[in-house]
Amino acid sequence: MGIGGICGAVTGSFLVLGLWVGDGMEERQARYRTYDLVREFVKEFQRRRGTILCTDLLNGVDISTPEGREEAERRRLFVDVCPAYVEDAAEILEMIMGEERR
Repeated sequence: MGIGGICGAVTGSFLVLGLWVGDGMEERQARYRTYDLVREFVKEFQRRRGTILCTDLLNGVDISTPEGREEAERRRLFVDVCPAYVEDAAEILEMIMGEERR
């Protein structure tokens, strides 16, 4: 997301879970179920990567600053590193959503 907080692949996954769970459920029930699934997602992402924080995932490069973005571009982090985080996020979503359908 470019602000150096939680990884964009992770936050995007939170949105996916919220939209997916909300379909056909009472609002409060959907909200609490989404909270549970977000916690499950975070636990698995952290198990795989150790953190959900962008700067930590990018080995200390803080993309919330112009210098950090330049460093990330120079080191090709967005091309060589970030896609693996997106792939992990997609795999975790697939796992969670697949388990929920059973």
